[in-house]
This record gives sequence, structure tokens and C-alpha cells, in this order.
Amino acid sequence: LLLVCCSIPNSLCFVGIMYYFTPIYLNSINILPSNIARALMIYGLSMIYLAPHFSRIIDKSDNKKLFIVLGGFIGGTGLLSFYILDGFIATIIVIFMLSIANCFGLASRLVFAMNTKIVQELGKGMTLGLYLSLERVGQVLGPMILALAVSITGLTNAIVIMGVIYLVITLFFLVCA
Repeated sequence: LLLVCCSIPNSLCFVGIMYYFTPIYLNSINILPSNIARALMIYGLSMIYLAPHFSRIIDKSDNKKLFIVLGGFIGGTGLLSFYILDGFIATIIVIFMLSIANCFGLASRLVFAMNTKIVQELGKGMTLGLYLSLERVGQVLGPMILALAVSITGLTNAIVIMGVIYLVITLFFLVCA
């Protein structure tokens, strides 16, 4: 449930948006390559400056599921910004919100997974390797699914639809986990 509802969708959206959608979209609206690179730096800066603070808060909490869900809702809501805005500003918001979602999600998902019964039975090393390998599936599928969605629904609609699906899947995790 954690992989299917949280890790893979997060990877799918993050890689699809960051490394496929953002450069192509911003280039298509005549944003300079240097500004595209600056926009992509938001993620790195968030992971350097914000993630350690979030990780400390998450480490102190007994409820890791709360932070997994919070990360999913932040990421999904960020994608919905294309419903209201477009262009460079909307892209910056999406990148920032996905970055914040990863600040919460990356720290909490692994700890949550390591405390499950099946991980205790299989062993942490084997489970971690399997978990990270399966998470890569979302990273590989991200650009392909986003390209397919763009070709069917159009650019901004594809992002909004992915945001809605991300929110629904996160809600499903909240209810079922």
C-alpha cells in the first residue's frame, strides 16, 4: 500500500514534472535555459535547507503516516495550481510544492516501512533494496505517463488530472493504511 499509493505516485509525479515537463514546458513559453535551471534548483535548495528541519520534526513524531499523507496532499495540491495559474509562476509553485512533499515524504516513508511486520520478517536490508527498486518504477514511468496524458488531454489538463489522482491515491492510503 505504501509503495502503490505513496512512493510510486510521488516518484512518478516528481520525475515526470521535474525532468520531463518543466524543461519542455518552460522552453515552449520562451523561458531562458538559465531560468529553467534556476527553477529546477528549488528542489536542491529545499532538500539542503528545509529537509533537515522537517526530518527532525518527523523523527520526534510517533505518527509517520501523518507526514506521508501530508506530503501526498502537498504534492497533489501543488499540481492543482495549474488549474488556476499557468506559465513560469505555476511551474515554480509545482516544483516548490513537490519539493516540500519530498521533504516530508522521503523521511517518513522509509521509517514507516521499516516498522511494518513484513519488513521485520523479511529483513531490513532485503526490504530496503526491494522497496527502492520498486520505487524506481515510478521514476521510469513518470515521463512516459505524463507524455501520454499530455497527448490525450493537453498540457495543463494533464498536470491537473495527475494532481487529482495523486490526492485520491493519498486519501486511499490514509483510509486503508
